[in-house]
Amino acid sequence: MVYFTGKKLWSASLDVGEMLGFILSDLQKYFPRLPYFLMETAKFTEEESDSKNIASQLIRMENIAPARMADPTNSLIKMLKAERFKALKQAIVE
Repeated sequence: MVYFTGKKLWSASLDVGEMLGFILSDLQKYFPRLPYFLMETAKFTEEESDSKNIASQLIRMENIAPARMADPTNSLIKMLKAERFKALKQAIVE
């Protein structure tokens, strides 16, 4: 998974194998296919936001004006109170 926060849109291939360069046709069946999931924050809209999803709230925080940070921040704080997110909460604090 790639979490891309750049302002310009992602332009690389979505398969690491395609980024490795030329390979002889006889060897292509041995060439790795390594597709990955791209989470591109610049394409994310608030309408797509899920208030119960931690990744969604983090993306909202990447893309909104500082004056509007209270809502996603409060949602994130509430979610991180759950015991299952104890390690994640600690990682964010550190």
